[in-house]
Parts: sequence; C-alpha cells; structure tokens
Amino acid sequence: MGHDLVIEVGVWSATLSLDDDPAASTLELTAHPTSLRVRKGTGGVQPLAEADKTAIERTIDTHVLQRKTIAFCSTAIAVTDAGSP
Repeated sequence: MGHDLVIEVGVWSATLSLDDDPAASTLELTAHPTSLRVRKGTGGVQPLAEADKTAIERTIDTHVLQRKTIAFCSTAIAVTDAGSP
C-alpha cells in the first residue's frame, strides 16, 4: 500500500495527424487494458513482490478499467515559444 508505481503499457497504438495549422493537428491514442504491467514500485511499507504486482495488474484491469480500452484524443495542440508544437 502506498507505492509509487511505474506501469508499462504493452499494447497500444497512436495516430498523429499534422496540419499546416498546428491547432488543426490531432493526436489519438488507444491502449489495451490487459497489457498494463507493473514494472516497479517505490515507497510503501515493504517492497512489492511479484504476486503483489500481479494482484495490482488484475485490480486495475477488472475493477478500475473494467476491461475497457484506454483512449486519449487531443483537444488542442499549441505552438510553444520555441516554435515547436
């Protein structure tokens, strides 16, 4: 309990569509919920065992994400002061 986790997403895809006008550019990403793997856990009362990592992955998949695909779609892309989006 209380660990800071590093989680790797194993199965994902993304599409970046660039436009001459950065505001019209888009980014869409999807990730498969069962592909998440706990790679590291720091902090907490005691170190994470492999069984703990597996239990965390199962909890994320079934109780948090409920086996639903993770999806991200940008709502805006802006140009920074350096001139890069």
